[in-house]
Amino acid sequence: MEETTVLENEGFARWVIDYDDDPSLVSRIDAPIRLEGGTLVVDEQLRRLLGIEKVIWVPGRRNVDLMDVYMDAEARFIRPGVIVFSKPHDTAVDLWKEISIEIYDILKSQTDAKGRFF
Repeated sequence: MEETTVLENEGFARWVIDYDDDPSLVSRIDAPIRLEGGTLVVDEQLRRLLGIEKVIWVPGRRNVDLMDVYMDAEARFIRPGVIVFSKPHDTAVDLWKEISIEIYDILKSQTDAKGRFF
């Protein structure tokens, strides 16, 4: 991740913690990881910090873009057991098509926290 992006995000996060008090104060949680919200398919640290019941790991591809694939652009969990999946346009670069197929295959082989296949 570029250093300027990290500093901008860190500065914004500190501002939110210091000034966002409506409806309630925001609490800071120290964690040994950093990520952008669009990458949120949870690892063990986030599971512990956020109280998540089910973890699905999608590895992404190193050095493909700034965040190695934005998960929120690929899939949305819209209700228990149901995912909306984004298919790349036919003119997309082959690498993005490969990544999309990989993510789709991972998600269709998984279940939600209650054991339901997506």
